[in-house]
Amino acid sequence: MITLAEALASPPLAAGAPRPVTDVPGALERTVRWVHSSEVLEIASLLHGGELLLTGGSELLRQPAATQVEFMQRLGERGVCAVCIETLPNGRRLAATARAAAEEAGVPVFELGRVVRFVDVTEEANRLIVDSQARLHQDIDRLSQLIAQHITESGPDMTRIVHLISRELVANVRLLSADGTVLADTTGALAGPGEAAASGAETAVVDYSRVSADVVLDGQPAAELILFSDRVRREHLVVAAERLRGILALALAQHHRPGLEQLAQSHLVTSVVEGREARTMERLWRQNGLAPDGPVLVVVVSGADRGSDALRLVRTLRVQEPRVMAQQREGTLVVVVPLQGDPVADRDHILAAAGRAAAGSDLFGVAGPMVWQATDAHTSFAEAEAILRLHPPRPGAIRDALDLFDVRAMTAMEDLSVLETYGQALMGSIVHWDHHHGSELAATLLAWFETGCSTTESARQLHIERQTMHKRLVKIFDLLGGDPRRTGRVFALHLAARYLAG
Repeated sequence: MITLAEALASPPLAAGAPRPVTDVPGALERTVRWVHSSEVLEIASLLHGGELLLTGGSELLRQPAATQVEFMQRLGERGVCAVCIETLPNGRRLAATARAAAEEAGVPVFELGRVVRFVDVTEEANRLIVDSQARLHQDIDRLSQLIAQHITESGPDMTRIVHLISRELVANVRLLSADGTVLADTTGALAGPGEAAASGAETAVVDYSRVSADVVLDGQPAAELILFSDRVRREHLVVAAERLRGILALALAQHHRPGLEQLAQSHLVTSVVEGREARTMERLWRQNGLAPDGPVLVVVVSGADRGSDALRLVRTLRVQEPRVMAQQREGTLVVVVPLQGDPVADRDHILAAAGRAAAGSDLFGVAGPMVWQATDAHTSFAEAEAILRLHPPRPGAIRDALDLFDVRAMTAMEDLSVLETYGQALMGSIVHWDHHHGSELAATLLAWFETGCSTTESARQLHIERQTMHKRLVKIFDLLGGDPRRTGRVFALHLAARYLAG
């Protein structure tokens, strides 16, 4: 990996005399994950973040300022590293409002004062990136071999292992158990800037480049590896943390044998996923000290193969319900939550806690419908898994399966002609009005339904004034023959509106 400064200094790009036209703090120290060139205005949706985007500007610079602003905002949402725009030979410049939008979105923009061959720029920069990554991976692989040798010769002494990692990476290392207990810690072992702060409380670590990753053992998030340093690039620590998880899992497997309770929980979660027969499930619930006829919720989360967000989510949920069981397999985390007390309120609390824990992370998941018999937990898992596959939420969000009941109901119907017939019968007056008047009443009604019949929230989502929303609803109710909340057809109309919206 290379910095933006290194990419700009590469001969093919430096020949274009790049000049910054935005002021984004720390721009030159950013890491360039890849270099890509495109003239497509909708390119943002195809990027993953960290790219240096090259564009000749032939399409972008002839667009109105509002389109340029939207372009920069979308790049900012995707986490693009920077943009280089060739202003010659057309002589056009990026609009001032677009430059301001780029700064606000954290997108550094550079103008190229000379024409360059983008193919040469991408080849050279991407070669540097690949070479840098290869060297880094070789270094981490060598460290893994040293740890394996240490385990073979001296056993799985976690304190010595984390000190070995600390010495080789020039970073402080902390290893925490699944419940947050410190297993090993080299904090303060390195001399240099920030040592005093690092040797204090956990909150003092924020001055460092800090990354973490889950260590998974037999499908269970078993430990959290934390690396922090004021001398090593964060991106290097990320690669190190991800690649060291396997060898640390090997060490932990020898150091911490799973107990009977852990084995019983693992067997239960596996059986929930596989959908074992009711008699077997009843026995497994009892083995775990839980009633087989109690309510259960299953949450399925993707993105668990990166960082330590999955373990933190499990910890957060265990604060709400200590009996939470979890299993991680191939980047997917399955969380089984027995509910007690007021099951409906407990489910809401679990959903809120999961949403807070996932916010700002790469995790995204679905909470399945609650089942009132623990032996039916596979049903909750199957629905959560299906929605996650068919209707995945954005990263950092946990979706409630109950919010997609209408979608699932339509999917489950074998004869879609029934939906077409009833949809047209219920919504035909609105559809015809939209067709003849160029209005958007059908979309307005759907937004209203999906915000819980909230005029204020649906107006916000549609980007219209509340008064405009009110006027549309008056017309909609007139066409429908009354307010659906009073005619008893809220569900039927919501289902019809959803179907007709495609």
